[in-house]
Amino acid sequence: MSEESIILDNVIPKPVFAFNFSTLMLFRCIQRNRAEQLLRGEIYFGSPQQWIDIEKRGKKGQGDLLEGVFLSTQLGDNSGFIKKLKTNPSLEYFDHSGFTFFRRKPVVGLRCLCLYGLRDNSFQKEVSSDGRAHYKTRITQKYFSSFTDYKTREEYEKADPQQQPVVVFINNPHVFFTRIREFLFSLDVKEEEIIISPVEYLNRYTRMVAAVPPPKELLLKDKTFEEQSEVRIIINSTSTKYLKYMRDYNNTLAVGSLEDITEIYNYYFDDMSIERYGSKGMMFSLPESRTFETRDLDFFELEELVLNILGGTVELTGLPENSDTWDKKLKHIADLFYSKYGVILHVDENKNIFLSNMSQELLNQSHERYKHLEKQGQFEKQIERLLTEGKINEACEDCLKALKDEQVSGAASYYLGKVYSLRGQYQEARDAFHKSFLRDYKRIESLDGVASTYFRCGEYEKAIDTYNAIQDEKGYDCRIWCNIGICYIRLKEHEKAIEYFDKGIAVDAKDAFPYYNKGVSLYMLKQYSQAKENMEKAIELDPQNEIYKQEYEKSMRYGFLRSV
Repeated sequence: MSEESIILDNVIPKPVFAFNFSTLMLFRCIQRNRAEQLLRGEIYFGSPQQWIDIEKRGKKGQGDLLEGVFLSTQLGDNSGFIKKLKTNPSLEYFDHSGFTFFRRKPVVGLRCLCLYGLRDNSFQKEVSSDGRAHYKTRITQKYFSSFTDYKTREEYEKADPQQQPVVVFINNPHVFFTRIREFLFSLDVKEEEIIISPVEYLNRYTRMVAAVPPPKELLLKDKTFEEQSEVRIIINSTSTKYLKYMRDYNNTLAVGSLEDITEIYNYYFDDMSIERYGSKGMMFSLPESRTFETRDLDFFELEELVLNILGGTVELTGLPENSDTWDKKLKHIADLFYSKYGVILHVDENKNIFLSNMSQELLNQSHERYKHLEKQGQFEKQIERLLTEGKINEACEDCLKALKDEQVSGAASYYLGKVYSLRGQYQEARDAFHKSFLRDYKRIESLDGVASTYFRCGEYEKAIDTYNAIQDEKGYDCRIWCNIGICYIRLKEHEKAIEYFDKGIAVDAKDAFPYYNKGVSLYMLKQYSQAKENMEKAIELDPQNEIYKQEYEKSMRYGFLRSV
């Protein structure tokens, strides 16, 4: 072996750092004063150099000495390759725990934001005694304790409230990332200069080279930090406007209020338990119990409590025995509605809520509270009628006018996206759907519109990213997994497509759609017997689907098959 050679035991060539991961929720442990700033939309970006210095001060967990390391070798390695690296002025190296580590000097000065990312694959399936499936996960107290010096609740409670560590919940990662990206675009930062990705965890104390382009070595951390499940935003830009802004405003992006997607909770001294329910949300344990007297709630608070009981997100205590089902719990609330307001509450077996015998005063208050929804509903009916009648141009004009009305602007953007899609103006449609999403109007349908326009334009990677964002919003959904699979079919990545069709089957084994399209990919991989088996399963589940039957017969006769 020549002097210039070096053996590296752990080469990492995987290009895994793309903005296509599925994150359901983000957390951040910071002091309360910083948390309140974040809710106002003032987001401070630290740097790897700061985190290196923090560990040097003895606070491993809050800091990391190995930030930005791209190569390591055993201490005392005198090979020509290592000697040459040590003379490179753009690199720095240091010795630690029997190894020599190298990193690029510019990388440690980049501005970054680190968060805990709760991903869709974080949950484990558990089946209860009644046969119901539950998807649960747990964030250990070790994660929370690594961000504070307080060891006991007593120490915590004695501290200055503004200096107490708290947990910020970011309930909509996609919107959070979008607002940061759009603000950075206004500072002339290019899209490719913004890296948003989960961190990869591996053993850093070994001979290793990270075969990723800089600065993506910042997305590699030692496995001792694995409980942090980190998602990191890295800004790798030399934009003059951006650099001046960060100097002037202490590396803090002012993206506008985030109160609509964030909440602050006290610090956790125990594990946090999380359960995903249905396709609409999650239940998680609080750092401390919250209690209230139901008799003190007003009419609209009682109305919201009914929704929470139906969603399983609150527990009522002090009820008679055998009040364990939602309908028995609601009897107590129904009694309160009647005794306080003379209103009769009825919830049917499908959990639809009906309130009757309301006074004129309550009706007026309710109308005032929800009048914007009435106006929005009238606009929706108007545009739906025009589209049904084929009056696309007229619908477009009405939507453009309605954009100026704040009460219906979200609906106007959404229907404008539908109009542009019908016209084949997919770029304009995408912009309109994106605006309706940001205005919180039909968020899932809006994202689906964005994804569809990417798909129609052949931009399958971006469609995949957007479908993953829908999963962030909606939760496990068979058809969305299948749409991602079909994108991979178009990209001729059939093994990857099969992976997503299998995810769809895992969610809904009675849906024919994933079986048929899995059959397509298996057929393209020349795994004919398995392809035949999946297509026949699709026809068995959906015997009325003539397309499945026709395509299946063609495949048997002509050796040709297409996705549908």
